[in-house]
Amino acid sequence: MSSASRRLAASLAICAIVNCGGNGPSPPTSPPAADPTIANVAGTWTGSIESSAFASRPISAILTQIGVDCVDGAWRTAAESELLGAISGFAQPNNSFSGFLSVEGSTDGTGLCPGVFRVTGSASATGIKWTWVNDGNCAGGVEQTVTFKLQR
Repeated sequence: MSSASRRLAASLAICAIVNCGGNGPSPPTSPPAADPTIANVAGTWTGSIESSAFASRPISAILTQIGVDCVDGAWRTAAESELLGAISGFAQPNNSFSGFLSVEGSTDGTGLCPGVFRVTGSASATGIKWTWVNDGNCAGGVEQTVTFKLQR
């Protein structure tokens, strides 16, 4: 397993523990009742990562949704050796989302700093738009607002 893959796995595990209740195994329970105000975002998505500091890049993501609202997954740019990361958070009522997204891989030319960032925004059954602020506090980093757009 490459070091990038190990970092991705570690980031995803950390985010899942932080967000989706990593208190260890629990006895099986009945599945929670569906909440029609919370979108189901599970599945395969495509879109772009955008910022005024770098050219838009095509991305893809695979998301799972556990229970009513717990969302986990992974994303990557179309250029395989470029950017990738993990996603973990909560789909919330009224098509909103709050969680974490990791940025790993080759950030050259983007001004992005590797790390785990708090993301917020919209998440419907057909479209996702999350934003976060990259503080630029790394070698080659640029302070910027980054937008993550996905559609089915």
